[in-house]
Amino acid sequence: MDQLSLCGSAVTLNATPLTAADLAAGAVGRWLALPVEGSADLIADDTNPNVTVSGLSRGDVRFRWVVTSQYGCESYDEVTVRNNQLVVNASASSASVCHGTVELVGTPPPIAGVSGQWTAVHPVGSSAYFNNAASANVLVSDMPVGENRFRWTLTQNGCESYSEVTVMNSQADEAVILGPEIIPNCGENITIQAVAPRAGWGSGLWSLISGYAQIVSPTSAITVVQDIAQGDVILEWRVSNGHCSDAATVTIRNNKLTVDAGPDQELCSSNTQMAASAV
Repeated sequence: MDQLSLCGSAVTLNATPLTAADLAAGAVGRWLALPVEGSADLIADDTNPNVTVSGLSRGDVRFRWVVTSQYGCESYDEVTVRNNQLVVNASASSASVCHGTVELVGTPPPIAGVSGQWTAVHPVGSSAYFNNAASANVLVSDMPVGENRFRWTLTQNGCESYSEVTVMNSQADEAVILGPEIIPNCGENITIQAVAPRAGWGSGLWSLISGYAQIVSPTSAITVVQDIAQGDVILEWRVSNGHCSDAATVTIRNNKLTVDAGPDQELCSSNTQMAASAV
């Protein structure tokens, strides 16, 4: 029994053709329409010794060539075709992450001699780092922001079979507000500034956390704040990218006091009682 090794699902079988004398005597050669081991598409041209067969299953597929003499006696020989393609699956612990790290799981090598390897196929030149690229279970970190596609490849006898998994890194850019954490103020309008997120890393938004003030341009990294209430007014700059976000806060401390000198008075003497507000 002969054996062929290939990396695909089609093969051309090559049985020894019958001689002219055998054919003249009434001998007939044919392939069994279906393999005796494994599976493949039906062989329609079964009397062709050099027939091409497709749809081979993975692993060993065995075919039989049968010769029947003019007396009805059968002789046969078999050939085993080893399709080295393997069934491969790849998955991720999450389809979308916020911090550029995810666990990947691939089909383990089924037998000795089969090796596995993780690679990053998108984006080109990816910065993603595998803690053990040859392991079916791997932790990948430092993924670029956006879509990342990873490939798990099993190699058997030089034949590569692979599966891919896509993970979206929706990591938001770090939220940074420039200047001091507490800004002293006497009620006048002020300008505050944050660092605008990088392209693809989300968008920023100012919002009021406590106190009262008017934010003139809430979606701009630089904005004027007006009508600031007395006391502490806390503002937040949040960078959001999909379901992921990062935030920072700043406090505007309006130290202006409310002063009341009391009611106006009309006098008929040189003495009076003043009633200003206490400090």
